[in-house]
Amino acid sequence: MTENDIPKTRRHADSSNDEDQPFKSIVHRASILAWILKECIDDLRDVSTEEIVKGLDIGEDGYSVKGRETELISEDNGPVKLDCVFDVRIPGDDNPVSVIIDIEGQNNSHPGYPIGKRAEYYVSRLICNQKGIEFDKSNYGKMRRVFSIWIMMDPRKGNRMSMLKYGMKPETIGNPQQIESMDSMNIVIVNLGRDYDDSIPEDMLFIATLFSRDISEKRRERIICDRFKVPQKEYPSEELKAMDSLYYDTINRGLREGREKGLAEGRAEGRAEGRAEGRAEGRAEGRAEGRAEGRAEGISEGKLQGSIQAKIDIAFRLMDEKGFSLEQALEIVDPDESEKEAILDALRTNHD
Repeated sequence: MTENDIPKTRRHADSSNDEDQPFKSIVHRASILAWILKECIDDLRDVSTEEIVKGLDIGEDGYSVKGRETELISEDNGPVKLDCVFDVRIPGDDNPVSVIIDIEGQNNSHPGYPIGKRAEYYVSRLICNQKGIEFDKSNYGKMRRVFSIWIMMDPRKGNRMSMLKYGMKPETIGNPQQIESMDSMNIVIVNLGRDYDDSIPEDMLFIATLFSRDISEKRRERIICDRFKVPQKEYPSEELKAMDSLYYDTINRGLREGREKGLAEGRAEGRAEGRAEGRAEGRAEGRAEGRAEGRAEGISEGKLQGSIQAKIDIAFRLMDEKGFSLEQALEIVDPDESEKEAILDALRTNHD
């Protein structure tokens, strides 16, 4: 399929103010998208990023990539919303071949269902959605290849810093003279989430560097712009900071929920133990209440100290590695009034 065959009715990915928006904005930058495609798609492995960029639909600013419609409508199956979908022209000997690329950013590796099955569903919908647009009636030969790339920010421990590629390959019985190519459905799972060090596979170094949470912002910017030649105007500094903020906000929500659950469990255990001891030993009610209150206060104080230390550690990492100011880090960790003074003292003492 040539450049002229690509549909003209397209738009940027949804620009709504949701948690996925920083990731979507990052992926829509031409040089960044070119590197992601180079590392994930075998057909582009030996193609320069400059050539890959030529196969993208660039906007008026010279670097933002125009995307396809991200909401797929089906009367039978209902709508499904994807993160980012692009038309990409892959250079060929004669004419470039146009493929459809879906890119998904996934923070939760345990959503309650297999991520691979969701990727299969997305690819299937992108295939089905082509009828009546890319081809009509029985002209299936015009169907375009589809790739669904999933960037897993926090995968299972055993999968970290790895890449999995899935496609349809024939298994033969007998000796068929003709084997038809069935390469329309392709899935790539990119697993990140490990310490940033020299053991990262070279073939996924760009993606690992860009989305690493284990590297300072200055070092990341230097590697992306100097080694990978991403123009400074395309470097997504604010979007990467926003992704980090969302990540640490999720950690803080977990800390708050864990603390509240721990307090509730501590109160319940204290009451149960107090009643059991009172019945067993027949001690005075006042003494039992005193033990229960002391136990509850001890549990509460211990959990408060644990919460304070966790927030201090997060704030230090934001300031030292990500370049956040004290005020920005404090806003992200969101301390309670009972925690704020201790956290401020620790931060000021170590950053004076």
